[in-house]
Amino acid sequence: SRKRSHAFCRAVASTGILHHFRQYGMDGEKRILDSSKHFSERSNFRLDYLLPMAYRRNTAAPLNWGELVAMLAKRGPVLEEVLRSSNGNGVPPVTCILTDCIMSCTASVAANMGVPRVVFWPMCAAASIAQKYANLLLSQGHIPIKVSQTKRPEQMISGLPGNIPDLWPSDLISFYREQCESDAIFKALLYEAQQSNEADYVLINTFEELEGRDAAAALSANGCPSLAIWTSISPQTFTRRGVEAG
Repeated sequence: SRKRSHAFCRAVASTGILHHFRQYGMDGEKRILDSSKHFSERSNFRLDYLLPMAYRRNTAAPLNWGELVAMLAKRGPVLEEVLRSSNGNGVPPVTCILTDCIMSCTASVAANMGVPRVVFWPMCAAASIAQKYANLLLSQGHIPIKVSQTKRPEQMISGLPGNIPDLWPSDLISFYREQCESDAIFKALLYEAQQSNEADYVLINTFEELEGRDAAAALSANGCPSLAIWTSISPQTFTRRGVEAG
């Protein structure tokens, strides 16, 4: 609700964090939630959430996945304008860009603004490695995937970096199936995989204890540091006392 949004902004601002939630798309920017009106001298940290508008221009019709990824690939100038527009007037500057693995447009934004680009892989390491090396899988004939062959042992995918287990074709994301080969999402994901090395740091949604350090390292872009999220979570989080404490 509106009251809850304002209360959230006040609470966030009181901790010294300046919050912006913004949508952007083909027609510019729309601010959804903004704590700047509660800005105080205590605000020494700024957190901007930039959310793509998943609708076609001047309509309420939603974009499909292929159209959305293709749109994101071209949104670098808009993103940069949105980020630069809120600089100044005592607002903490942008010092880092944290991006999903399918937003290669942020590479040019980070370079132009002189800040590090951190790429987050939201899938487990094995699935993320398969996506990162999608063009290798294409050259080896593993994709596009023939649905009739997804469970044949001779079609198992082996030899990917990271010392991960062999994968069944059905382990890959469904957009790489044969019937999707002509879809925009198929081509867009291959393009994003090509661009995935443009990063200064990499975060992976996995536990090193589960998938191994080699798997996390395989997602490193050009030798940059790669970090499994588990290493940034306190072990006490999952103890009985930690759960009871919330």
